[in-house]
Amino acid sequence: MIFRQEGYSLIELVVAAGIAVAAVSAALSAVGPLQGVFATRLEEADVQQRLRVASDVLSRDLAMAGAGAYAGRLTGALNYYVAPILPYRFGTSDADQPDTFRPDTMTLLYVAPTPSQATITAQIDSNDFVLDADPGCPAALDACGLKPHDTVLVYDAAGHFDAFTVAGGAGNSLAVSHSGPAAASTIFGAGAKIAAAVERTYRLRADTATHTYQLVSSDAGSSADVPVVDHLVALRFEYYGDPQPPVLRSSTCGADQRSPCTTYGPQPPPLGVQTTAYPAGESCTFLLDPTGRVQLPRLETLAGDPDGRELVRLSASQLTDGPWCPDSLSANRFDADLLRIRKVTVTLRTEAASDSARGPIGALFVRAGTGRDVNRFVPDEEISFQVSPRNLNWNR
Repeated sequence: MIFRQEGYSLIELVVAAGIAVAAVSAALSAVGPLQGVFATRLEEADVQQRLRVASDVLSRDLAMAGAGAYAGRLTGALNYYVAPILPYRFGTSDADQPDTFRPDTMTLLYVAPTPSQATITAQIDSNDFVLDADPGCPAALDACGLKPHDTVLVYDAAGHFDAFTVAGGAGNSLAVSHSGPAAASTIFGAGAKIAAAVERTYRLRADTATHTYQLVSSDAGSSADVPVVDHLVALRFEYYGDPQPPVLRSSTCGADQRSPCTTYGPQPPPLGVQTTAYPAGESCTFLLDPTGRVQLPRLETLAGDPDGRELVRLSASQLTDGPWCPDSLSANRFDADLLRIRKVTVTLRTEAASDSARGPIGALFVRAGTGRDVNRFVPDEEISFQVSPRNLNWNR
C-alpha cells in the first residue's frame, strides 16, 4: 500500500509569507497617516473648545458689568457713581496704579442679584460699618444678610468707592477687611451705599520660564489667580465710549440721592457745597461757568458722527490722563472717561497644546513648536467679539 503525504512545499510557504507581509505592510502604511489625522483633529477640537470657554466666560461677566443697586438710595447702574470697567488690576494686594492701562487686563464691577443692599449710617473705623437696611433687606438676618467672605462694594454719590470682604456681622453692625492695599482704604460718610457685589479681574498670564499661557481670573480679597483656559497666547480688550459728556437731567440735582440726576457719572454737589477736592459745586464730571451759578460738563465732546450717537474708540491716553474721580487725591481714583465705556471688543487667540502640532513662529503660530510636517500642523485660532453691557446702555 502506498501512503500519500499532504502539505505545502517550501516555495509555497515563502510565497504565502511574502504575500502576508505585503498585506500587513500596506495596512500599517494606511493606519499610520490615519493616526496622525486623528491626533490632529483632536488638537483642533481642543483649540476651538478653549476659544468657546474663554469667550463664554468673558461675555457672561461683561454683560453684567455695571449692574447696580435697586433698593433705597443710590440706585441705578454703577456708572452713575463709579467706573464699573477698569483696564487694570484692582482690589488685590498687587493692584495696579489708577493711571495704568493694560490691554490684556480688565476688572469688572457689578452688584450681585441679591437683596443684601444697605445704606451706611456711620463708619466707626476702616473695618467697621453701621448699617441701615434698605427696603427688601432680609430683616431676620444680621447685617442685611451679608455673610463672612462675601465681597461688598461701597460707594457714594461723589464717586468714592472701595471693595471689602465681610468678616462678620451682628444686628446692624458689619465687620469687614479691606480687599486691596491697606493704604488705599477710604473712609465713607453716612449715606454711602453698601451691597453684595462681584469684583473680578481677568488677565493674560504669560510665564515664559514655565511655558504657561493662561486666561486667569481673580476676585476681590484674593491675589490668587484662578486658571480659566490654558494655552491662551493672546488677549486684548478695546473700549468704545459715548462721545457726549454727561449732562444734568435736572437743575435740582439729586437732593435726596435716591435716583440719578445725570445722564451718567457722579452728580455734582449743590452750589456752595464741597464734597471732593474739586471746588464747591464742582465734581470730576461738572464744573461751574464764570458766573458760578451754572454747572457745565467738565468732559469734552469726542469726535464722532454728527449726531453724537456713534460710539468712539477710547485710547489708552484718554483713559489715563484724567480728570480724576472722585478727585486726584483719592486712593481709588479713576479716569472720568472710563464712565463713557459702552462696548468692549475682546480678542482671543489659542494654540495647540502639543509642541509637535506647532511649527515655526509666523502667521500661523505665536509660539514655536517642534512640528515639521505641515500636514499635521494645528494653527492658532483667533476670534474677536463685542459685548455691550446692558446696564451701561439702557438710556442710549
